[in-house]
Amino acid sequence: MKLNAIVLAAGYGSRLAPLTLEVPKPALPVAGVPMLIRILRKLKAAGVDRIAVNTHHLKEQIEECVRHSGAADSVRLFYEPEILGTAGPLVNARELLTDCDYFLLHNSDIVSDFPLERMVEEHIASGASVTLAAIDGPENRLHIENGEVVDILDRLGVPCSENAETKTYACVAVYSKDFFEVLPEQPEYLSMVDIWIKALKAGKRIHVYHPPEQSFWSDIGSFGQYFEANEKLLTGKAMRGTADASPFVYGENCTVAPDVKLSGFVSIGDGAHVPSGTELRNCIILEGARVKPGFHAWEIITQKQEIHRDHRAIATLDIMKHLPDGWHIRSLPEQGSDRKFLRVALPDRTTRILMLSDERDKDFGRFLELGAFFNRNSLFTPRLCAASPKEYAVLMEDLGDDTLYRLVKDREADSFDLYRKVLRALAEFQVRGTEALDADNQGIRVFSRRYLRWETDYFRENFLGCLCGISPDPEMLRDLNREFDSLAFAAEKMPYLLIHRDFQSQNILIRKGKARFVDYQGARLAPYTYDAVSLIRDPYVSIPEEMQGKLMEEYRRALADFHYEVEPEPFRYHGILAALQRNMQTLGAYGFLSLAKGKRRYLRYAAPSLERLLAALEQLKGMTDSPFSLNCLHRLCFTAKTSLNERLKELGELS
Repeated sequence: MKLNAIVLAAGYGSRLAPLTLEVPKPALPVAGVPMLIRILRKLKAAGVDRIAVNTHHLKEQIEECVRHSGAADSVRLFYEPEILGTAGPLVNARELLTDCDYFLLHNSDIVSDFPLERMVEEHIASGASVTLAAIDGPENRLHIENGEVVDILDRLGVPCSENAETKTYACVAVYSKDFFEVLPEQPEYLSMVDIWIKALKAGKRIHVYHPPEQSFWSDIGSFGQYFEANEKLLTGKAMRGTADASPFVYGENCTVAPDVKLSGFVSIGDGAHVPSGTELRNCIILEGARVKPGFHAWEIITQKQEIHRDHRAIATLDIMKHLPDGWHIRSLPEQGSDRKFLRVALPDRTTRILMLSDERDKDFGRFLELGAFFNRNSLFTPRLCAASPKEYAVLMEDLGDDTLYRLVKDREADSFDLYRKVLRALAEFQVRGTEALDADNQGIRVFSRRYLRWETDYFRENFLGCLCGISPDPEMLRDLNREFDSLAFAAEKMPYLLIHRDFQSQNILIRKGKARFVDYQGARLAPYTYDAVSLIRDPYVSIPEEMQGKLMEEYRRALADFHYEVEPEPFRYHGILAALQRNMQTLGAYGFLSLAKGKRRYLRYAAPSLERLLAALEQLKGMTDSPFSLNCLHRLCFTAKTSLNERLKELGELS
């Protein structure tokens, strides 16, 4: 038996524009190998003798792929001056496709792992003119009865029985030579669906092949599908063992600086250059591309351009339509939130930050309302430039990348002076902001005793329970709840001011020498020291205990400068109470984010945060005039140290 094949590779790939204006879709790499080369090798492995490849758009690059495929001696190229559609190429390659017993047809934008040999065997056994691979997919338009196609798109109006099913054509087919009886003699533009309908009317049978249940199949029709195929193959999410050995693929003669950080999946093409100071997450770097330093996520980087996976979808948003043409986007690093943040670069070289959320975001309305309030009163937050509530989208001022966290970690400035500047801004934000709430008659949430108790229950459930596996017995649980009630009662009696609520080093930026605050939607009236201890006892940055004390005193003096004076002893007590609350909240969040949300990177901060909680408990214990004790919590936290260590080992976070 002689088996030939044809690969359809002439199309424009318009849904992948502007990428396909530079590189034709069949030449795009999937897991480091161009799709056309994958297909040619697969056809040869299935016993195909000769292969026709039709070309039109950027035909020189298609020819180059063929030359590097290892199958060039078996391939004949059929250039189409005008594209012939999905069936016309068969007529154009009639000589090659009739010089065999059967021939395979394979679209060049399909990546799959199901066995072609089995499909050919089934076709021969069926005696049909055509066998179509069919899957459950996005376009179930094949109407199938007893393993054969009886209608397509309801074109024939054939009534179907209860046993009928509908499937999606998987763009791989086997043909017998008698199929040419329904094709014209001379090449012309032809739709394959039209020819299948003609074949059915002529009494020819179209059999259906169902690939094995766990087969991998992907149609690279959109940017989302292109990234998904790369991700599945590189990270091992594809079935049937098709994953490469690593989520990172390096082409020949590419150069990658030693300090480059890779995460997710990354494919780097031949001769590409990735310089120092670059981080790549879920990126595809094409042949010869030169990557710019900085953070890149969900991008295709070519020799001429950077294209974000979501560019086309974002371009349809109303909020983007007033922007001048020529903008492009780049992802910002993800944090704990489910929101997406992207930097929008405009043609005049200015930038904006685009925040995208969805209907699950219960704080989105608060973000807009509080943002407008903070803007009216010049209270340190980014200026809101435009908002589209129905799209859950906001364009806002770009405050840059200089977070307090980065500046301190990179030691680009004296950390004490930086923290002192931030704490002074915090004092102004709190005092002036609280006054503005009254002046504007602005509604805002209040940190009630009920919410304070929610934080400690959140800690008990997500940190002690889920992460550490500690379940207090009934008597201990009663003691623990009594202690949490006492803490909430004491915290609620503290003076209240406006707080940010998540005031940590990654939510504070230094812009033109001034502190600015982001991620502020949790702002509320609350115990006034909550934000200061959130920053000073921040688990992301280790501040020596002596410096913590000095910074708290700087904060107390800054409050006094804004006419909000607190004596040293009650101030110290208020700081300890707020630290206890905040440290428990962060530990609960790390348990929830790492286990429920799958953001395992937060596990690295659990142990430092637990140490800060234990330190605060020791400080409370050392206060002779403290009205209550937290002995039960103290014991549980010591137990949690051992449990957490074992759990982190189990999760692969500790060696």
